[in-house]
Amino acid sequence: MLPVGISFFTFEGIAYAVDIYRRDLHARRSLLDFALFISFFPHLIAGPIIRPMQFFPQTGQRLSLSDEDARWGVREILKGLFKKIALSNFYAPIADAYFHESTWGGAAVPAWVGVLAFSMQIYFDFSGYTDIARGCARLLGFKFPTNFERPYLAPNIGDFWRRWHISLSTWLRDYLYIPLGGNRRGEIRTNANLLIVMGLGGLWHGASWNFAVWGLYHGCMLITHRYWRRSVERLHLQRFVDAPAAEPFWIALTFILVSLGWICFRAPTFAMTLKTLYAIGQVPDVALVMAHPAIVLIPIAALAFCLVDRDRRLQNWLVDNARFRVAVAATVIAILALEVFGQIPQFELVAQNGQPFHSQVLAGKVWVADFIYTTCPGPCPRMTSQMREVQDAVSKLPDVRLVSFTVDPAQDTPPVLAAYAKLHGASPALWYFLTGPVPTLQMLDR
Repeated sequence: MLPVGISFFTFEGIAYAVDIYRRDLHARRSLLDFALFISFFPHLIAGPIIRPMQFFPQTGQRLSLSDEDARWGVREILKGLFKKIALSNFYAPIADAYFHESTWGGAAVPAWVGVLAFSMQIYFDFSGYTDIARGCARLLGFKFPTNFERPYLAPNIGDFWRRWHISLSTWLRDYLYIPLGGNRRGEIRTNANLLIVMGLGGLWHGASWNFAVWGLYHGCMLITHRYWRRSVERLHLQRFVDAPAAEPFWIALTFILVSLGWICFRAPTFAMTLKTLYAIGQVPDVALVMAHPAIVLIPIAALAFCLVDRDRRLQNWLVDNARFRVAVAATVIAILALEVFGQIPQFELVAQNGQPFHSQVLAGKVWVADFIYTTCPGPCPRMTSQMREVQDAVSKLPDVRLVSFTVDPAQDTPPVLAAYAKLHGASPALWYFLTGPVPTLQMLDR
């Protein structure tokens, strides 16, 4: 089990050591300052990766929280919460259902919907966490750099990496790409450096060949883009290729290429990756989208908002110029939006007849608890954490004991489960975990 946030504080520690070695930074003599730099909680879990030269000048200063800082911090926190709870959590079960070959909303998820869902999920999840981190840091007197700059509106893959996880891409550039020689040692060496850097950048996300392949895929796209730009300049086609009218096409193409890369990033096996690529090439099935139009309406609405607030004037107005009452009203509206649209999993004990269980119904009995988690076969950390939540909830009920065991839902039959129950002296019943936007625990008598 690796420590939480190891990928972030490892890179920050390396940056600290390298900056001192290069004499770009004086070593800090205060253990407290260094410990604060490494363990500062807002960015520890999901970034951004903070450079020592960005962080240390802000330590030791008297905290003076201005009205602008408070508004900015609250705005970023609420914006991040909405991205995570309302948007990312909406797409997560759709992506999970596709990549684990299950169902969502009572229907199979088409390949293109699964890929779109994960593209949306990973952006709203990651950028949402970053917004929350930056907002919390500002309320504590620290300013963190931007980490996402509307990356899905990038017109090419090079620009995408100037917008996506900016703190990681600039770290890889300054501490890996440039020390390897960058683009100063010939064409072959430049291409090799791009592949090395992007491959290692993929492995930064996890020790899996899937991530390495994803990184190498982006390295190949960066190399291809370099040759493409050279061809455009050599043939003097800049005024056609870079024309404003052509920009929507290049943005759409870049988004498609990036989304195709997310397949190997998310797929549990290479076989699933190949299956998805093949399925995407077929005639798209739109039945699920017709039944749940929010799947495509959310990206369209996000695009429309970005076009309307292209320079973030509305967001900045709420921070810089809006009256206090207007700012409070906007905050209340944002909180209500979280309440209405937030996708927060909840647990509910439901009997076969659909009536909720009460503590007096469960009292004095021993129940066999098991999770047949249809979207997560095999060991699953999410299943483990959810099981703990249920165990904690049931433990608060009077005279109720929970017995759990491992079964194979593909092989173990109801009689086998009943035998397990009898062996444990429990009622012959099974708690079945159903997937969906709001998961429920249903009691199935055997």
